Amino acid sequence: MNRSIVFYLISRLALLNGLSLLIPMLAAWWWGEAGVRYFAPALAAALIVAAFCQYRGRHHKRHLGPGEGAWYMVSAWVLLGLLGMVPYVMAGIFASPVDAFFESVSAFTTTGTSCLADGGAALPQSLLLWHSLMEWLGGLNFILMLVSVMPQVSGCFGLTLSVHQSVAFSPMVARMQEAAHQAGRI
Repeated sequence: MNRSIVFYLISRLALLNGLSLLIPMLAAWWWGEAGVRYFAPALAAALIVAAFCQYRGRHHKRHLGPGEGAWYMVSAWVLLGLLGMVPYVMAGIFASPVDAFFESVSAFTTTGTSCLADGGAALPQSLLLWHSLMEWLGGLNFILMLVSVMPQVSGCFGLTLSVHQSVAFSPMVARMQEAAHQAGRI
C-alpha cells in the first residue's frame, strides 16, 4: 500500500479546512467577538497537519488503490472531526472534549444530530457560522468522496458502479429486480 497518496490527500483536506477557518475568524473580528481566541489555534493546527502531511506525501504516486482509498475515507472523517472540535473546546461551549468531537463529526457528516440543547441558538455568531460551514463542507466532502474515492474502493465495500448497471450492492438486488419484473407480468 502506498501511504504517500493518503498523506497528500489529507494535506489538501487539512489545508482546505484551515482556509475555511478564516471565514468565521474574520466574521468574529468584524462582529467584535473573541473569534481569534477560538479559531487561531484551530487554524494553526490545520496548517501544521497540512504541512506535515504534505511533507510525508511529497513522493506520492498518482494512483489511488482500494486500500489507500479506504484509509483516506476513514482518516478524513477523523481528521475533520478533530480539527473541527478545536474552536468548540477553545470557546468552552461543551463540558467535555468528547461532546465537542461529537458535535464536529455530526456537522461534518451532516447527520443533524447535536449535543446542543437549543440547537446552537446560544452559540456566538462566529461559532454558529463555523458550525454551518462544517455542515456545508461535510456535504461537499461526501459528494467528492462519492465521485472520486468510492469508485476506487468499490471492491472493498461491495458497491459496484457501472455504466451498464444501476447501483447494485449485491447479487441479491438483481434477483429482487427480476422477481419484481416477473410479478408485474402476472
